[in-house]
Amino acid sequence: CVDCNVTFYGYDFRAHTSCISEAEKYEGALYRPPKGKAADGKPKKRSAQEVWMDLVEEAAADPSAAPAPLRSFLSGLGGYGNVPRNEKKFGNFVKNSLNVRSDGVVQELWAFLSGLQQQQAAKDAAAAAEAEAQEAKEKSEAEAAAAAASAETRAGESGSETTRKREKKEK
Repeated sequence: CVDCNVTFYGYDFRAHTSCISEAEKYEGALYRPPKGKAADGKPKKRSAQEVWMDLVEEAAADPSAAPAPLRSFLSGLGGYGNVPRNEKKFGNFVKNSLNVRSDGVVQELWAFLSGLQQQQAAKDAAAAAEAEAQEAKEKSEAEAAAAAASAETRAGESGSETTRKREKKEK
């Protein structure tokens, strides 16, 4: 690779899908990524389309949860890279790509996938609420520890002040 100076043997280059930029290469520790990009290894926020495609791919990978008439269509949807998440566009996509002519099947397929989406959203909301509660608990514990430490420091300072006063009186 010209950018990162890596030599590939055989077909190893196929696994090399991302590379460093020239700025990262030559600026080293001074490099600052553009705004909106993930930094410090934190996961980047996923787009709504990426979340939808993961849902469609999961449904296609395990069609046993779907009603029997929809299973073959779900596995067909899994092969496409960009399934629309708008109901009307989804219907047109399924009719044209999977050659489905029954509006009832299209509606059932949409209802199944949107139901999975709602279930996933509920799980995500519960996980976010739990994480927020954990973060608030840790923050309050940290504040309590800081308050206790500052109280001990103040007590130590007042004790040293009284010691200084005694020493002055003795002199």
